[in-house]
Amino acid sequence: MTDLRAAFLLGAEREFDGSSPTYALLARVIAERPELASPLLSAPEPLRRPLLLFGAVQYALRTTAAGHPLAGYYPALGGTASPGAGLVDAFTDLVKTHWDVLSGLCARRTTQTNEVRRAAQLRPAFGYAASLAGDRPLSLVELGTSAGVLLVPDLTEQETELRGPEPGYLDRDLRIGGRTGIDLAPVRPGDTEGETWLRACVWPEHTERLARLDAALATRATADITWIAGDMVDAVPGAIGAVPGDHLPVVFASNAVCYLDEPARLVQALAATGRDLVLILNEAPPAGLALLTDDPVPFDAPGVLVSAEISGGQLVRARALAGTGAHGAWLDWGPKALNPRTLPV
Repeated sequence: MTDLRAAFLLGAEREFDGSSPTYALLARVIAERPELASPLLSAPEPLRRPLLLFGAVQYALRTTAAGHPLAGYYPALGGTASPGAGLVDAFTDLVKTHWDVLSGLCARRTTQTNEVRRAAQLRPAFGYAASLAGDRPLSLVELGTSAGVLLVPDLTEQETELRGPEPGYLDRDLRIGGRTGIDLAPVRPGDTEGETWLRACVWPEHTERLARLDAALATRATADITWIAGDMVDAVPGAIGAVPGDHLPVVFASNAVCYLDEPARLVQALAATGRDLVLILNEAPPAGLALLTDDPVPFDAPGVLVSAEISGGQLVRARALAGTGAHGAWLDWGPKALNPRTLPV
């Protein structure tokens, strides 16, 4: 319970404050009463995070616990009540009365937050990859794809707040010749339960995110996507091996590598394929930038958008392209060359 207490307090201070008053209050209460997070104990230890419990609670409110008073505090569910003592009482009641449901969800689900605005953060990096590809089409391979809404950057238009100069490479056309999504539990078109889980992972006050998700799910359903269910590190060599020789493989992830126990395994697995490819990561520095270089973090931002070229089993070039805000909120463009890490042979 000590670890749960620390995780919820950290979540309140670093994630929820200023973005979700509902989750900020509940996280602080759970830090004082960690027994309220006991359904999380059914999840593997690395996945015992506040957002998994909160996603399970909202999923219950959308399904088996529909009509519970807690929904009245969730704008995403039509609620209008302000966070306070009533919210805490309602949350406590839901955990007690639906403990089995919550525990089961935590045991079999992982956090899946498909924020569509991340496509806008990734777009200049895809343009940079297109500049390297020349006449070759890009074959996109997304790690932790969830529902694949980031695999269709050529079919969706998204905006993010720009902090700093306008990003380069936005005028590069994206010729996408293949789209592959890898996830432990990919949400394919027609997976009603999976789509409900995605909606449950949207924070209660973020109604605009919910609307963007619904629109993106509809667009994604029109694309030809190859779905692979499996661990991203184990599955990515096969996905790259299936990319035609006249395509440039572009492997990317956004807020997904951070869930790996040993993120460094990813770059090693990519290098071992022997293919020339581009890697694009929009992650917190320990799960992105730090995999590619020992250079200091060049942006004061929650995330850093980085690109790397892998050839001959080594990182041959790496660049930090931009600092990025949470949930796709903003992009601070300013490309900087990095000293690439030497990979073990």
